[in-house]
Amino acid sequence: MSRNRFVPSLLGPLMLLLLLAAVATPASAQSSDEEAIASYTLTMPKVKAFYAATQALTEVAMKDSKLAEELQASEDASDQQTLAQAAARLEKYPQIKAVLAAQGLTGRDYELVTLTLMQAVLAQGLLGSNPKASLPKGVNPANVQFVRQHQEELKQMNASMQQWQEKMEKENGGGDE
Repeated sequence: MSRNRFVPSLLGPLMLLLLLAAVATPASAQSSDEEAIASYTLTMPKVKAFYAATQALTEVAMKDSKLAEELQASEDASDQQTLAQAAARLEKYPQIKAVLAAQGLTGRDYELVTLTLMQAVLAQGLLGSNPKASLPKGVNPANVQFVRQHQEELKQMNASMQQWQEKMEKENGGGDE
C-alpha cells in the first residue's frame, strides 16, 4: 500500500465521505447530528484552524505510513458513523488529537467545520445557480452568508491547499499508485 494513500482523502474525498456518513447514519443519530450541524456557526478563525489542521494532518499521515494505513482502514469501515463516532475515530490517535489541539480544535470541532462548511458551500451553490431555490431545511442561513461573504478568501484557501498538496505529493514520491 502506498504510504500516501490516505493523504488525498484528507483534502477532498474525506469531506465528501464525512457528509455522506452523516446522511447515512441511523435516523435518531442523524437527527441529533443534523441539529448539531444546523446550530454550528462558521467563523473565519474556525475555518482557518480547520485548514491548518488539515494540512498538518496530511503531513502526519505522509510521515507515518502505519497511521495512514490505520486511518484508511478506519475510514473504509466507517459507512454509518455518527458525528460522535467520527470525532472519536480521530481522537483515538494521539498524533491526530495533538494536531487538532494545536489548532484549538477537538475531533468534534474538526468534523463540524468539515460538514458545516460543505453544507454551506453546497447550499450557496444551489441558491446562486437557481434564484427560485429556497434554503434547504437544516441549513444555517448564517453559514450560507458566511460562505457568500468570504467566497474569495475560501477560494484562495482551497487553491493554496491544492498547491501545497501537489507539492507534498511530488516531494514524497508522487502520491497514489
